[in-house]
Amino acid sequence: MLLNIVSQSKYDKLMSLAVAANLKCPYCELFHKNVAHMMGASEEEFAETAFMASFTSRWSAMIHAQHYDYETFAKELQQVGEYLTKKA
Repeated sequence: MLLNIVSQSKYDKLMSLAVAANLKCPYCELFHKNVAHMMGASEEEFAETAFMASFTSRWSAMIHAQHYDYETFAKELQQVGEYLTKKA
């Protein structure tokens, strides 16, 4: 992992930071935030990453707590995709 950071982009590191935040791993958070910073990530990008990490985690918890049917969710997601494709 440490040897491969040169070939990764700032956005790879920001995605890794979002995952680390949801895992609540302070080592991974420190590593990925610092590398993203070295690659030029801005405070605005860090804020957006934190928001998306929390937003994704929050909706996952809400859907799980409701025991929402997976097949229904998949079908609805497909319908959303079809609708957006027509609008594009």
